[in-house]
Amino acid sequence: MAIKVAIIGLGIMGRRMLEHMNLHAAFQPSAFWDPDPAACSAAKQMSPDTRLASSADDALGDADLVYLACPPRPRKQIALTAAGAGKAVFLEKPLGIDGAESTALVTALESAGVPAAINFTQAAGAALGDISRDALDGTLGNLVGAEIIVTYSAWPRGWQMAADWLRLRDEGGMTREVISHFLFFIERILGPLSVVSAHPTYP
Repeated sequence: MAIKVAIIGLGIMGRRMLEHMNLHAAFQPSAFWDPDPAACSAAKQMSPDTRLASSADDALGDADLVYLACPPRPRKQIALTAAGAGKAVFLEKPLGIDGAESTALVTALESAGVPAAINFTQAAGAALGDISRDALDGTLGNLVGAEIIVTYSAWPRGWQMAADWLRLRDEGGMTREVISHFLFFIERILGPLSVVSAHPTYP
């Protein structure tokens, strides 16, 4: 039996997930919702048989899994509501607007006892898969550290422009959106990380 999925947030990531879940026999998008009517319309054209919910809470319905592709502030409460109803949650990042809020959400989800995951897809890609293999089999030698350098000609990137919140310090930004992928990956290779110092600069 297919896993019923509610999708909250129908921007580029929500619609990409909708597209792929429609191609996967193990998943059935059961409902979706976004506060933007244009995003809802675009999703409905992609998946006309999926129910367009009247609210995020309405979308949860009979879903087994809730995929949250909305900004961090609304994501937290929806995730807690879903977990409280015993539903698995699949979250985009960032989890929260800061470390404390993100940690609190992780703790709450662990306490709820439901399956929960973050969509760190880059770590499963071919390029990082090769690095992971080579690190683990010794091809890369004795690893003593890693350096992350990320530059883009524009932020947000072209395909993210509709998600205006990504360009703002409050919930978005390159560190939360992009560097988090690489921190996740490096921790897989080198083990647990801790912040020694941090000093963001802004254009």
